[in-house]
Amino acid sequence: MLLKTWQATGFTIYDNTTCIGCHSCAMACPFGAPSFSKKGKMQKCDGCRIRIGNGLEPACVRTCPTHALTCTNEQEYHQMHRKRSLNHISNKLL
Repeated sequence: MLLKTWQATGFTIYDNTTCIGCHSCAMACPFGAPSFSKKGKMQKCDGCRIRIGNGLEPACVRTCPTHALTCTNEQEYHQMHRKRSLNHISNKLL
């Protein structure tokens, strides 16, 4: 099986045409992302890479009724987390 990082987004994409169903990928993944089809082949979310490539949000982000999901790059995530942490600390001090 071929796993690679799509440089434009950082998503891990895969080609499971050579998958033998050994589950090594599932054991190695720290996020538990791989699952297996009824045929025993690995499958996982591809982050809607075609939608992202066309400037759209992933389908799960677009349809989430509570807006709990976001799709950001690593830099935006750290910036958002830093801002949230600073707000939390300032609220505790005031």
